[in-house]
Amino acid sequence: MTEEEITIEDPVEWLLGADEFHHALYAAALRNLEDLDNKLRFNNFAYALRELTSSILKQRAPKEDVLRCSWYKNEVDHIEDGVTKIQHARYVVQGGLSDEYVEKDLNLDVSPERKAIRDSLKELSNYTHVSEATFNLPTQEVEILVEKSLDALRGLGVAMVNCRSLIAHSLFEAIEAQAIDEVVSDSLEALDSVAHHYSLEHVSVNISGVERITHDTVHLFAAGFIDVQLQWGSNSDVRRGDGHLQDDSFEFRCNLTCSVEDPTGDSLAMEEDSIMVNTKTWGQREDEWGHVNMTDSEPAD
Repeated sequence: MTEEEITIEDPVEWLLGADEFHHALYAAALRNLEDLDNKLRFNNFAYALRELTSSILKQRAPKEDVLRCSWYKNEVDHIEDGVTKIQHARYVVQGGLSDEYVEKDLNLDVSPERKAIRDSLKELSNYTHVSEATFNLPTQEVEILVEKSLDALRGLGVAMVNCRSLIAHSLFEAIEAQAIDEVVSDSLEALDSVAHHYSLEHVSVNISGVERITHDTVHLFAAGFIDVQLQWGSNSDVRRGDGHLQDDSFEFRCNLTCSVEDPTGDSLAMEEDSIMVNTKTWGQREDEWGHVNMTDSEPAD
């Protein structure tokens, strides 16, 4: 399973992310439309949504990062290191990945979404300058313009998720193999706080995904379960009945990276010390001896 299987209920909300200002500004923009007696309601909406869109592009695609992409070239006349709205949108969706990789390997054409964002910003700007032609627009025209501008944002969010999902899907087998190898070879210190000894029985990767794409690196994660047999006491203690064996399962997560120049299993690498085993619930479970184990259950760093 990869993030490819995740359904986005509201691409705009997803694109806003965890930024409280963006959520508040988006809500304020929509509230302008509710004021049916205000003849400037769409003008106010257009201004707020234009600024929100520009802020999202700057946050998710900072100019200095766009400039470091291998695909960047200055397309702005008379401005040194100029970055267009289409280039900002390109970075939001694919970071430093080449168009050739996105179009041929992922079979994803995002040029319509880039152009829609640019065109939406231009159109919204037209309505921030109040004139007789842009004042007190009919309700039907407002509805059409609002839907068009929101569709541009939705399209950008969907393209961003699709790109990441397709990358994770294409790399899943390599991610799974590397994550399992790393878990098997790691000391898993978090389990040392649970039992005196443990034996690793099985490792499974259930989900993988792309967290972010920078100008030079794709940052991924993998998560799944580690099945172990926990042991308290020595082997001789267990044979005498003074020790204890117990089968259990713990969630784990790890981080990986690969190069945007070669986004394949060949460049995939595990981030050092990134394996985290979740033992938080261990101290809240009753074991087979009928008591609650109060061992420190914080996950390993």
